[in-house]
Amino acid sequence: MENWEDARTKSTSAPKVSIISAPQDYTDMDRNQVKAESMDICCRAISVGALHKAYPMTVAVGTGAAARIPGTLVNETAAPAPDQEIIRIGHSSGVTEVDVKMEGETVVKGGVTRTARRIMDFRNGIDTMTTESACLSSIWITDEKTRNYFEIHHR
Repeated sequence: MENWEDARTKSTSAPKVSIISAPQDYTDMDRNQVKAESMDICCRAISVGALHKAYPMTVAVGTGAAARIPGTLVNETAAPAPDQEIIRIGHSSGVTEVDVKMEGETVVKGGVTRTARRIMDFRNGIDTMTTESACLSSIWITDEKTRNYFEIHHR
């Protein structure tokens, strides 16, 4: 980008900004209790100017790598064992495990072993993504778990 002032409208998703802290207990977006002992570091990410609903995988891999590199703030906060390859990141939707391989102080591989963010909820043969309004406003019965999910996500 030639003019840095253009970044606000031409590069809305970069840079990725994360807020890190020591592990702590919290309630995730689905109202599940997440315990401090289930993570190595607690993180929140800002993506395209808003709090991300989980933790972007590109950011998770970068955070996991930083956790393994001595001298970084992420390493000091997470304090992983020297041979610890899985870094557990607590975020708004739960905990994501990042697999980071090192050779000395060089990251040679980073990847996500699984994600924690629910992408779709499907119950009783009803596609909740497209028929939720019909379910809640007709004679159909919506189970309590689905109703709570809709309430949490303002739907």
